Amino acid sequence: MIDNGLVDFTAEKLFDLAYYRQYPIHPGKAKWSFLQTLKNLDVEVVCNDETKEVALITGIKFSLNGQHQILNVIPYSDLGFGSGVYTKDSLKAFEDSVYNLWQPQEELPDNLLKLFRQKGDEKIKMFKEQMKEFILPYFQEHQEQMLIPASGQIPDLRNSRRSILEAIVSKYPQIKPGRIFWGIYLDELCNRNEYGLKDENGDRYQKLMNEGTLALQDGRVIFL
Repeated sequence: MIDNGLVDFTAEKLFDLAYYRQYPIHPGKAKWSFLQTLKNLDVEVVCNDETKEVALITGIKFSLNGQHQILNVIPYSDLGFGSGVYTKDSLKAFEDSVYNLWQPQEELPDNLLKLFRQKGDEKIKMFKEQMKEFILPYFQEHQEQMLIPASGQIPDLRNSRRSILEAIVSKYPQIKPGRIFWGIYLDELCNRNEYGLKDENGDRYQKLMNEGTLALQDGRVIFL
């Protein structure tokens, strides 16, 4: 039986790895979680029955000259790409999509443009914690299989297991959450997903235990 403290600790660390190191995550779970997050950020999801296209529309609307106008639309198919600066399907790329949703696609009076962008800044600040609320349970359940390996192959979550955690607990039954555990976990994760370290010279374990996720290559090096 795996201690829930280890499960929760690992899930939090994997979320931080995905966010700060720009590693892509399972696109199906990511997009679903992102859409749930958008509901909390005043974004409307609209489906066009004729074209079968889904669009995201910022929920901030203004009345200009008596006309009700929607200021921004992004197709669902563009989600996970952001503006191309970050790794596709990384949390940073989804965060970038939030930024894009609050960049008006038409000219606006200065006062409305300022208000619109202020709202966008507020939503971006809210994004990480809002997204975490929806995506973290999947990291708890599927653990390392939420991360895309260097091969780019999307893991099948239907029969997923916490296999790295199970192997560590089997080998070290008394292990507790902390940097030693996380260093061991990262070593196995890198081996399985073929993630490299920023610097492969020197003591590998010491780097992973001391630096944690910062010892790993940036996701853009691996996936872009």
